[in-house]
Amino acid sequence: MAARNQNVCPTIVELEFSESSQSAIDLINEVHTLSTKSWIALTIGNLGLIFAGLVLSPGRAIPAELTALGAKPILKAATNLTEAAGSPAGSVAYNIFQSNWEIFFQAVSAFDAIAKLIVDVFNVYNFRAFLLSLLLKTTES
Repeated sequence: MAARNQNVCPTIVELEFSESSQSAIDLINEVHTLSTKSWIALTIGNLGLIFAGLVLSPGRAIPAELTALGAKPILKAATNLTEAAGSPAGSVAYNIFQSNWEIFFQAVSAFDAIAKLIVDVFNVYNFRAFLLSLLLKTTES
């Protein structure tokens, strides 16, 4: 097996950042953290909606009081049908089938693109401010 060429960045001792550079690094870290938290929240929310069927089965949609008051046969048949489909396994299977996975994965993959866009906009803004400060310095001289 051939050895891989591994380039290692050297350690920089006593590196100091300017205030604007440190704020840019802090922003990048914050955007990365928010992107990660958003991905986790979206995933937990989607799984919560799928498995909420274990608690909120469709069979409970028609209250027992309504059927006890002498509901019509069609309503009774609908109640029986929703109770049969409302078993925990049936409800979860239906929720998995009904989930729009394409949009879910598009949303998850969009978090990185949004984070990159925010960092890019911040960098462009800082670069323009830097150029403006250079321009002002040269005109003052």
